[in-house]
Amino acid sequence: MQAVQPDGWKTVIENAQLGQDNGDTLARCRQAPAKSGQAQKCIVKVSLGNGDK
Repeated sequence: MQAVQPDGWKTVIENAQLGQDNGDTLARCRQAPAKSGQAQKCIVKVSLGNGDK
């Protein structure tokens, strides 16, 4: 995919990084609906892409 669709590959990598950066938050968000019985909103941190945290 990286060679055939570089823009698509970049999106995959960026989304994977977003998931890694917010792993604990996303895990809690996945559990919240089971506890409350309702869909939940979750806040994730999005990096500027320049190594900030």
